[in-house]
Amino acid sequence: MEFETNKTVKVKQKNILSYFKKIPPPTTDQMENSKMENKLLTFAEQRDLNRFAETFGEEELDLTTTEFPKKRSRIAAGSDDEGTFDVSATSSVLNLQNSSQLTTDGGDEESSGFRDEAHTSSKTSTEQQQRNGAVHSPKTDQTMDDEGEEELPNKSSKMTSFSLKRIPKCSGSLPPLKSTSQHTVLFDQPESRKETDKWDDNHVKLPCSPHNKISKNGNRSFWETLHYTLTFSPISSAKDLEERVMTYRGQSTMQLRGLHDYFRTCTKQYVQEFFTSTLPKIVELALLLPSLITTPIPLLRCGMNHKITMTHQQAASLMSNAFLCTYPRHLKDFNFINFTNLLCSSAKSEGRRQKLKTFLHYFDRIAKDGVSDGNLTFERRSLKPDEVPAWSENTKTFQNMMLVDHKGKIEQEGYGMLQVDFANKYIGGGALGNGLVQEEIRFAICPELVVSMLLCEKMNDNEAIIMTGAEQFSDYDGYAHTYMWSGSFHDLTEQDEWRRITTQIVAIDALPFHTPLAVRDQFKMHNVRRELKKAYCGFHHGGESATNLPAIATGNWGCGAFGGDPILKAVIQLMAASSLDRQLGYFTWKDLHLRNKLERLYQMMQSPLINVGTMWRLLVEYSSVDASEEDFYSFLLDSLTTLNYDD
Repeated sequence: MEFETNKTVKVKQKNILSYFKKIPPPTTDQMENSKMENKLLTFAEQRDLNRFAETFGEEELDLTTTEFPKKRSRIAAGSDDEGTFDVSATSSVLNLQNSSQLTTDGGDEESSGFRDEAHTSSKTSTEQQQRNGAVHSPKTDQTMDDEGEEELPNKSSKMTSFSLKRIPKCSGSLPPLKSTSQHTVLFDQPESRKETDKWDDNHVKLPCSPHNKISKNGNRSFWETLHYTLTFSPISSAKDLEERVMTYRGQSTMQLRGLHDYFRTCTKQYVQEFFTSTLPKIVELALLLPSLITTPIPLLRCGMNHKITMTHQQAASLMSNAFLCTYPRHLKDFNFINFTNLLCSSAKSEGRRQKLKTFLHYFDRIAKDGVSDGNLTFERRSLKPDEVPAWSENTKTFQNMMLVDHKGKIEQEGYGMLQVDFANKYIGGGALGNGLVQEEIRFAICPELVVSMLLCEKMNDNEAIIMTGAEQFSDYDGYAHTYMWSGSFHDLTEQDEWRRITTQIVAIDALPFHTPLAVRDQFKMHNVRRELKKAYCGFHHGGESATNLPAIATGNWGCGAFGGDPILKAVIQLMAASSLDRQLGYFTWKDLHLRNKLERLYQMMQSPLINVGTMWRLLVEYSSVDASEEDFYSFLLDSLTTLNYDD
C-alpha cells in the first residue's frame, strides 16, 4: 500500500504512526488538490489509523495540535461519493451498530459523541424537548448530528467495528428477588424475621424509633412531637417551617437562610404552590415512615458485601425525612443526611440556589405526579487482597476495549453502561452542602442517590458502592459555579426483572493530590497500586459472567480539584477494565485536546504486544523519571512507539 506526499513510502500498519513522523506533511495546496484529496480518502478507507483526518497539518504531523482544513470536513465526517467508511476499534469514526455511533467532524472543530438511534431521537427537535422528555425515546430511522444534519447511512462493510455493551440488552437473568444473608429486601421480610426496630450502631437509627427521645431526660417521644408539630395546622411560610423544625429538634435558634434566599428569587405563585402542594406531600411521606419501613435497615459498614433493595416509595419517605431534618445525629464516618446545611446556609450564590432548586424539583414532581413504581438497590462491595490481580503478570490486552468522546455526558450518552461516580470517600460528598461538581450534580439530578449517604460508611481503599435504579428528575447545564437547572427530565429508561430502572452507578473515590508537590506523588507506585485496586473493585463483576456486563462510562476520575493526571487516570481505568474484560466509554467533558491524546495513545496500546503487564512496567519505569524532563503522555508515546517498532 502506498501513500504519496513529496515521495512514496511503503508502510506497515503496526508502525504507521512512527512512519508518519518521518513523512513530510502535505501543503495546503496539496490538501486542496482534488487528486490529493481522493488519494487521502482511499488511504482512509484502507487504513486503520485513529483520527486519520486530524494527522494532516500544514506545519507538523501531530494528532494533538494540527488544525484540520475545513474544506475536508466531509472526509472527517466519514463520507465520500460512495458512502461512509468505518475504521477499526480505536477510531472515533466507528460504526457502533445499534448501541452507539461515534463520528468525527475533524480537527479543532467539535465531534459528535456516543450516540445511538434511541438516544439521539429525543434530541432532534429542540433543546426543550430533550429537557421535558426522556432521553431514551423510541427509535428513529436515522441519527442526527448536533447541528441537525443527517448522518449518512453506513455502506461500508470492509472495516471492522464494535459496540459498547449496554444493559438490559447484554444482561443475563436475575435470580428471584428475596432477602438473603447478603441482601436485605425491605419489602420482602418473612413474618418470622420481622423486627420493627433496632437502635444500635449497625442499623439506621430511624426518627420514628421508640428509642428516639427528644429531651435529655428521655421522657418525650421524638416521633410524637414531630407528628404533632408538623400537622396541628398547615405550614404557611418559610418562617413557619423554620419554627416547627426548631421545635421538634429542640433548638432555640435555627434559620433556614438558604430557603429564604431561594424563595426571594421565585414567583409568588411558585412559593404558594410549594406550601399548598409540595410541602404537604413531603410531610405526608415523612410521616408514612413507620408503615413503609417495617424492618430494621442494616448499615453498609466497611468490609461488608451486602445489598439493600427498597421501593421508590420507601426512598421518598427517607428523603422527605432528610428534607425535614428529622434524623438523629449522624454516626462517625458517615456523611450528613439531613438537609440542614443546604437549607440553613446562605444561598446567595447562583450555583447554590440552582442546586436547591434541583432538589426541590424532585419533591415538586412527586407531589404532582406521585412516586414512581419500582425499586432501587444500594450495594457495598469489598474485595479481599487475593481478589486483586498481580498487575505485573497480567496478560490481558486492550483490543476493542475503549471509545473516547468529548461531547457527551456520562449520564446521557453513557446510558445502559456502568456509570462512574467520581466519589468522595464519604459517599455523596458535598451534595447537601457546598459541593457542585460531578458527584454532587449527579446526586442533585437523581436525588434518590442521597439515601446512600444514610446507609454507607466511608469507603476503604478496597471498596466501592453500586447504586442501581435511581431515577433522574432534572436536566442541567454547566458545572461547579456555572451549574444551572435546565428543566424537568422524564426518565423512561426501561426496568429490569427486579423492577429497577436500568441505570447503574458505581461510586469510587480517588486519592487527592491537592498541592503542586503532591501532584507528582500520584506516580509513585503505592499510589498507582491503590488507584488500580479502587478502579478494579468498582468495575468488578461481582460473580457475574463478563459476557453479561455492560461497558463502563467514565471520564477524568479524580482530576480537577483532586489534582489527578487525566492520562494516568485513563490508563489506570483502562487497565482495570481490560483485566475484567469490560469495555470503557471515556468522556473527556468538552476537552477535545485530551480526547485526541487518549485516542492516539489507545491506538498504540491496541497492539497485541501491549498488555496490562506491559503498562504496569511502563508505570514502574516512569515512577523513577524526572517529571521536569518528560511528561507522562510523551513518555508513554515514545515507549509504546519503541515497543511496537522494535517488533
